[in-house]
Amino acid sequence: MVVSEEIIVRIREANDIVEIVSEYMVLKKIGNNFKGLCPFHSEKTPSFIVSLQKQIYHCFGCGEGGDVFSFLMKIDNISFMDAVEKLSKRANINISHKLSFQNDKSLRERKTQYDLYEKAMDFYSDFLLHEEESVLAREYLKNRGISSQVINKFKIGYASKRGDVLLKKFLNKGFSADLLKKTGLISFSEKKKKFSDFFWNRIIFPVFDAQGRVVAFGGRVLDKGLPKYINSSERMIFNKRKILYGLNFSSSKIRESKQVLILEGYIDVLTGYQYGLENVVATLGTALTKEHINTLQRYAEEVVIVFDSDDAGISAALRGINQLIDSNLKIKIVSLPQGMDPDNFLRKKGREVFDNFLKNGLSFIDYQFKIVSKNVNFSKVEGKIHIVNKILPMIAQIKNEIERREEVRKLAERLSLAEETILLELSKIKKGSKSKIKEVFSPGYKEEKDPLLERDILQILLTEPAYIKQVKEKICVNDFTGEVTFQIIKYVFKSESEGKEVSFHQVMDYFNDEGINQIITRMILSEARMRGNKSEILGKLLENMCRCKITKKRNKLEKEIKAMLSGEKEKDLIKLREYNDLTKQLKGSQRQIRVS
Repeated sequence: MVVSEEIIVRIREANDIVEIVSEYMVLKKIGNNFKGLCPFHSEKTPSFIVSLQKQIYHCFGCGEGGDVFSFLMKIDNISFMDAVEKLSKRANINISHKLSFQNDKSLRERKTQYDLYEKAMDFYSDFLLHEEESVLAREYLKNRGISSQVINKFKIGYASKRGDVLLKKFLNKGFSADLLKKTGLISFSEKKKKFSDFFWNRIIFPVFDAQGRVVAFGGRVLDKGLPKYINSSERMIFNKRKILYGLNFSSSKIRESKQVLILEGYIDVLTGYQYGLENVVATLGTALTKEHINTLQRYAEEVVIVFDSDDAGISAALRGINQLIDSNLKIKIVSLPQGMDPDNFLRKKGREVFDNFLKNGLSFIDYQFKIVSKNVNFSKVEGKIHIVNKILPMIAQIKNEIERREEVRKLAERLSLAEETILLELSKIKKGSKSKIKEVFSPGYKEEKDPLLERDILQILLTEPAYIKQVKEKICVNDFTGEVTFQIIKYVFKSESEGKEVSFHQVMDYFNDEGINQIITRMILSEARMRGNKSEILGKLLENMCRCKITKKRNKLEKEIKAMLSGEKEKDLIKLREYNDLTKQLKGSQRQIRVS
């Protein structure tokens, strides 16, 4: 892939990072920067900082950081090239004639899969709308109350029961069977020794990612055959843990209403749209995952889970609750009447009755109490203990003290217990909670690998590159011992020697590495520690580095001398003299190194 530095700089300068980030989350101006809840991990206290002046972001909670390209790559789960293209289109910068994919195999494969799934979607959609063979599929959708407008919006299609229609069509277009098999559109039967369509005799639901690209299909049978639903297999562009069906259509409405309704399946979402509910999504046969929740936090403040009242629905709701507890999202559970799902409830009862159910939804603690107290006599001690053991671990994870105490009060009232008794049991849980509760997010970069002194020096050099030449005269690359700081200073010194302009954006572009982005953005946005005369601060930092260098060398010699004296060897006078000289240097090095 060939992308010139000039193009990258031009695109970055044309896209304000504050505007881009604000499209995904709420930012509040704090001083010279903007602050919000991090979209990459669950938190209740904002630690995500975006700098308008420097055009970078950093989360001081999980460590994520970078520029506008990094942000889009991370939040949309796209490649650098996809981010470049997306931002260039947003800024009306035509770069199509300046890019080449020929050297990037991964990008070529992803682009091929996106293109094939786009073509397959159009094929299935046309087949549903225009082929005589699809009449039963059209009648099925009509009987389910799905309008032609919703069918067209969601690009619903049909896969022929002949089982090889898509295969023949795509082979005639020049696509190989091996390629189609690799992308999951066809399969190979070892028994029959032949290829066939992966989906056949099924209603086809295209699955889109957040950017509106087709990444998979879901297929539903028209009769009572099993399995009722099948989904595309996971591949390079499709991970069902990250995808929420319908989000590409509902994201703006979710952001507007600050609420998202999580339904159970494709038809539920379509019916929701049919009845004017445009803030609906569905998982793809899984419980809510951390990836889903991190995505939802970008758009919503409240999550309403609407599931069936059967055992499977209850189980799914509870699994979703467990994932949601550590997030900053409000949680509400709506339990529909026995035997009803959102689709048939809306069609039989209507929108108004459905809205009343939504208003009367339960909090996750209330819903949990309803489930665990079922068939339990909590007038007896055994029943009280059973319920407390089930409910308290969830209350313990509530971070807000007021909310937590309110739930304790309600639980004590329900069980006719003293609040002090519940609080005593809660304190026992909280003491052991640190080891039991897993972190939602663990940054890949551990900053303790890079000494603070080295990061402080780099912070000044990357914001005040005029000092680089003078600093090179006093220290060398090998004086940096940090895993990341060594790589950065090496590149900075080399660039200065070659007469290249050095900036933190240019360094991030060169490495294009998540760990390096994290340390650079943290350094740049931690400048409050570095306020004052930069020349004097840098002089003190360099003096400290020189002292550290002498101390390390002296300590190494000390170990060698002790090892030597503990053996049968004679004293090494040269090493002893060097050790003593280094000790004198440390005692006498009170002078300050100045950088003008």
